[in-house]
Amino acid sequence: EVGYSNSIALDNEGGVHVSYLYSMDHFVRNLKYAYKPKDGSWSNYTIDSTAHVGSFSSLAIDKKDGIHISYYDITNGDLKYAYKPKDRSWSNYTIDFADNVGLYTSIAVDNSNHVHISYYDDTNHELKYATDITIPSAPQNVNATPGDSKVMLTWDAPTSDGGSPVTNYNVYRGITPGGETLVKMVGNILNYTDTGLDNGETYYYKISALNSMGEGPQSNEVNATPFALPKEKSIFEEIWLWIFIGIIVIAFIVIAFLLRMKEV
Repeated sequence: EVGYSNSIALDNEGGVHVSYLYSMDHFVRNLKYAYKPKDGSWSNYTIDSTAHVGSFSSLAIDKKDGIHISYYDITNGDLKYAYKPKDRSWSNYTIDFADNVGLYTSIAVDNSNHVHISYYDDTNHELKYATDITIPSAPQNVNATPGDSKVMLTWDAPTSDGGSPVTNYNVYRGITPGGETLVKMVGNILNYTDTGLDNGETYYYKISALNSMGEGPQSNEVNATPFALPKEKSIFEEIWLWIFIGIIVIAFIVIAFLLRMKEV
């Protein structure tokens, strides 16, 4: 039996790509793939022949003409995935092996060449989703600078955005090491000023990044202690100070003059 669970897609050059199930009997089923260039003839390949595999295949072509196939491993009850970059060989991966998963797969590749797979979890009777996008790594080089009743925080972007742009950052604050809780979510900016703090109190901070997949790990902890700035004298205080100094100087001059006159 040839052709069950088939899926078709065209590449940028008009080539035709088909994934399908090849069954020799009820115990051996393989995932197969057929390709026909726009002006050429068909070629057939076996992509996975490990026992009972290839049902519910779904095929997609990325913008670089890489080939992506999701499919079901009946023997192990797993969701599997095969990938072939243009002009290179195939690689096979097990994506989900929890219970009996991977039925009725559907695959798509976005404009950034990230893979998205929807499939059915037969054990829990749930729709599931898999992607190669991950959460971002932790922000780098976090710095805390104290001020009067405030702390100015700066940081660098994560070394990895997980394949999806960072959209926000979470700022965590605590008054004990490791005791931070969320105080603010900011946008895709690399600084935040925490205000309304008590001078003389030490505050501890951590920062995390978020993308479309969720929140990444928190950064290294930093701390800072706000302090009161010296009070600046007003212009009137400055004037009265100079008047007072002038009066003292004049008084000394008058006293010195009177003492000299008395001696005479």
